[in-house]
Amino acid sequence: MQRLYLPSLSQVGELSCFRELLNPDRDVQPVEWEHAAAQLPECLSEWMSEHRDRYTRLLPFQVASAQDKDKAMEIRLLSDSSRRLGDFAGKLDLATSVFRHPDTNTTLIGRDVCHAWKMKGELEFFGRGAEATNALLRLLQLDPETTTTSMLEQLDRRFICASCPEWRLYSWRSSVSQAFPPNFRLCER
Repeated sequence: MQRLYLPSLSQVGELSCFRELLNPDRDVQPVEWEHAAAQLPECLSEWMSEHRDRYTRLLPFQVASAQDKDKAMEIRLLSDSSRRLGDFAGKLDLATSVFRHPDTNTTLIGRDVCHAWKMKGELEFFGRGAEATNALLRLLQLDPETTTTSMLEQLDRRFICASCPEWRLYSWRSSVSQAFPPNFRLCER
């Protein structure tokens, strides 16, 4: 799952451990590459945390406690079972963290925003999408402060738009992406 958060190959030059080594005017020694490789987990964690924090600052709601703010996105091996990945992205995991890419009109919800780290251009907070998410969470009687996209995926509920001329079923993601009005009804199966 951590691969979602990693930089693309074209972004490797942004990592602090490689920045100086990629200077074409430098004659880099093998020992310098070895030193950079040893620092790679820390550099990746730093890079991911910076990107997470940049998008977290765009959220209009109470962003994070001091403890969340200081928590780094740590790189771990699959063999390391000492920590869970559940809170890896902090507030970006929440279903109410809805962003839109202005050039492509792509909507990114929750931890999907981490895909944007590899896209050209910047994201903007999508308020209407967040309002739609809040409306759906009220229907489901879920707390917007703790409900993640993974939780909604597991519920796999469908919604009907009461004001649409055609009664179609919508997933929660399509409802939020299209920022439907908050007069949805929960479809009982």
